[in-house]
Amino acid sequence: MREFQESSLGSIRKHPCGRWQGIIRYHEKIPNKTDAKGNPVYGPWKMLTKLFDIKCYGGKDNTRGSKNAEKALKAWREEVERAEPERAHNEELEAAGKLTPASTVSQFVDSYLLAQQKRVEKSTMNGYRRASHLIADGLGEEPLKGLTADMIELWMDKQSKHYAPVTVNIAFRLLKASIKHAMYSHVVEYNPADQVKPLKQHRHEPNYLPPQERIRLLDDLNAEDPHVRRSDAAVLGIKLALFTGMREGEICGLRWRDVDFRGQFIRVRNAIGRDGEGTYEKSAKTDGSRRDIPLPKPLADELANLREEHISKRREGGLRASLDDCFVLGDPMTGKYYSPRVLWRAWSRRVKRLGLVGSQGKPPTFHDLRHTFATTAIAEGADVKSVASILGHADASMTLNIYTSADPEAKRRTMESVFETMEGGATAARVIPFGKTGTDGR
Repeated sequence: MREFQESSLGSIRKHPCGRWQGIIRYHEKIPNKTDAKGNPVYGPWKMLTKLFDIKCYGGKDNTRGSKNAEKALKAWREEVERAEPERAHNEELEAAGKLTPASTVSQFVDSYLLAQQKRVEKSTMNGYRRASHLIADGLGEEPLKGLTADMIELWMDKQSKHYAPVTVNIAFRLLKASIKHAMYSHVVEYNPADQVKPLKQHRHEPNYLPPQERIRLLDDLNAEDPHVRRSDAAVLGIKLALFTGMREGEICGLRWRDVDFRGQFIRVRNAIGRDGEGTYEKSAKTDGSRRDIPLPKPLADELANLREEHISKRREGGLRASLDDCFVLGDPMTGKYYSPRVLWRAWSRRVKRLGLVGSQGKPPTFHDLRHTFATTAIAEGADVKSVASILGHADASMTLNIYTSADPEAKRRTMESVFETMEGGATAARVIPFGKTGTDGR
């Protein structure tokens, strides 16, 4: 900690720029060092300087402004002494490699990511790191203690000119969480991001496959084409997505022990994740993602046929017949899973070959098969809560928000059904006259 000269408050002098300058002298105790008598040893005297906004003059007016400068010196000296304990503490933290209010925004974001590394999936962390690049562009070098809500809003406006609102909002949420993490560590007292609202995001309608496109796809999947066999992993993967609404990673992470042929359902317990470096196996990300999905009988039969095929291959290769730990879409001999990247590429080739077009006029992605399942189920009158459970949505309101208004034909059928019900009720209604009461005819 700095110790200030006790003999005076400091001194003032004229600066060449034409203003009074204040000077405070101090020295610092040398750590772990004492003199022969055991007294602490100090380093050389140093000084702090500050230019006051008080003009100085030459000639006869050479002392003009000096009294105001001395008052300013006293106020500054008191301010420095009050702030010294906190400054010394922050200096100790910096020496120990810890963050202080003067540390940059990027340093706090990196600290938060480091703390989250063991708490989130690799793919999630990879997304966080991409978002951190947006924060670094514009706010990264700013000291956290000087960050304001206005600065955050200006940064978001700038980023929104180059990135979609959803991308900017992801970075904003990361920034907000990083500052909140700093608050828990008592580095800062408030979060300026609390005063800022995320960018408005336009709702994107799901790009599901309309009925005519679903029919074309299924005809192609079921074709007796030697290049597109029913046992092909990609074909089965596409059908699982279309008929169960499972995610790409969940399909690739499905093991044979997760398929219950007697009860005719699938247990979703694991998935194959993707990060910037490759793929990896992970558990289902939430309790809602861990779910049981009923299997349509034709799909259960296809799975049963594939299972027998895998068992035969293992026996021929001299391996035990048990498939429990093997992946449904994987290699039955090596136990290696089928990569989501390979499944995605196989689907993209099929979309291009068939010229498939989704409801939004765009080629459907693999994830759009999940949208197709959900939209079709709700359009056909399925219970929304059941659909949400099958999809692994934590809340049925999410399913309602995304899918209930997606199919215009479903809305038209609903309106016609309501109209018919009301018309039928009106036609069947009768006017019932009331009989005379004891008070009538008085």
